Amino acid sequence: MKRHGNLFEKIVSLENLELAYRQARRGKPRLRGVINFEKDRQENIQKLHDDLVNNTLRTGRYTEKIVHEPKTRTIFTLPFRDRIVHHALMNVIEPIWQSMMIEQSYACIVGRGIHSGSRKTMEYIRRNTYCLKCDVSKFYPTVDHEILLAIIRRKIKCERTLNLLSEIVYSFKGNKDIPPGKNVPIGNYTSQWFGNLYLNELDQYVRHELKFKDYIRYCDDFLLFGNDKVRMNTAAANIKAFMGDKLKQRLSKCDLFPVSRGVDFLGYRHFRTHILLRKRTAKRWQKRLLALPSDVMSGKATREHARSVVASAQGWLKWANSYNFRRKVKLDMLLHEYIHKEKEKGNDAVPDEVPNEQPTAESLPEAQPKKEPKYLFKGRPQKRINAEQRANAKRFVEFAENAPLEGEKYRLRDVLHKPILILNFRIKASKFADKSGDLVIIQFEFADKPDVVNILFSGSTVLRDMLLEYQDQIPFYTTITPVKKYLVFS
Repeated sequence: MKRHGNLFEKIVSLENLELAYRQARRGKPRLRGVINFEKDRQENIQKLHDDLVNNTLRTGRYTEKIVHEPKTRTIFTLPFRDRIVHHALMNVIEPIWQSMMIEQSYACIVGRGIHSGSRKTMEYIRRNTYCLKCDVSKFYPTVDHEILLAIIRRKIKCERTLNLLSEIVYSFKGNKDIPPGKNVPIGNYTSQWFGNLYLNELDQYVRHELKFKDYIRYCDDFLLFGNDKVRMNTAAANIKAFMGDKLKQRLSKCDLFPVSRGVDFLGYRHFRTHILLRKRTAKRWQKRLLALPSDVMSGKATREHARSVVASAQGWLKWANSYNFRRKVKLDMLLHEYIHKEKEKGNDAVPDEVPNEQPTAESLPEAQPKKEPKYLFKGRPQKRINAEQRANAKRFVEFAENAPLEGEKYRLRDVLHKPILILNFRIKASKFADKSGDLVIIQFEFADKPDVVNILFSGSTVLRDMLLEYQDQIPFYTTITPVKKYLVFS
């Protein structure tokens, strides 16, 4: 394994310290420590540089704070000056540590967040029968300092950088709940990376010793997937022994169950055909969103705060099958009140809703330039629409009976799994008796044969609903994929 040296000069350079200052300040301009530091920023940065070079820097005193959401934790906070040092350190050694991580590690790494991990979980669920779900008990407070520094020394040989890392690791002297020699404090920027590096030992063991390919970890929660129940039980026993002997940790949870039960991970419940919000997450969002209008009216919350809450909720819900929950918390109304109205004030008008009355040829707007195609459904779970929305949208697309879609006819089975560009569609009454009585005519191009227009016919109610839901996004790239007995855009 290659070890890296000559890192300290890069860490303590004034350019890196200036960058670290901006990173540590981001989102916290009104904190007292930030304001005091900024009164003489250049001199403070220079003094920080001198303390690092002269090896006279000592970590400040921790401030403890108890939080109870989503569960009770102790958060440790250092003075602003120390947080700059942490960012300066990680700016240099983060790429080194990231190169050690396996692809299935989904914490602290850019591009590998909660939603990427959720998509990978769905991939594993669809090809496996069993899931082994494990959680490390009180992980951060029980990280052993000596083991952590031994892991760090395998990759870094720069003595001055190791001394700085040791100063940070040993900066926690213990308290009434945690003995000395343990704990990477929750709240330090370096702690999330220390934790990821610590459990990288487990990642390597599972992948290279136990030979499990379908494995995923996010912080101290991890999943293994397989089809052999006996092998999975053996892996559980081996992991417990490895955690106790090598890392001095124990598991608070180690459950083996069929994936058909649903896998609760990363805030969502994953099933083979759909994703739902975790019940605890749904209750928390329901409480916040339903109380939001009254909080704004009473002055407990500002419109800016409400806007950030609604946007955050939208970000969570769009990755799950959440149509009923959105209606329950009136999310569309909140989006209109706190986001769409603000856009309209800034002359960034939201597109009009689908008209309730049947349009005529004279009432249609002039032809608009063709939209740039986009991959609409890539990585997005599908949604359902209600009967009223379907009726309104159906009237909108049915009016042009005298202008049928044209193109070379294809059978649906000849289009499956092939990238296509959706150009247009029509819905009309089907000659055949099925559940909906609708026939969908889809006009499209193959991605590898642009400008050759084709059409296909389908009675799929799922494809119909998805086209009606996303008709404003046409044209878009997609593929038609069978999922069990249904066809979906993916």
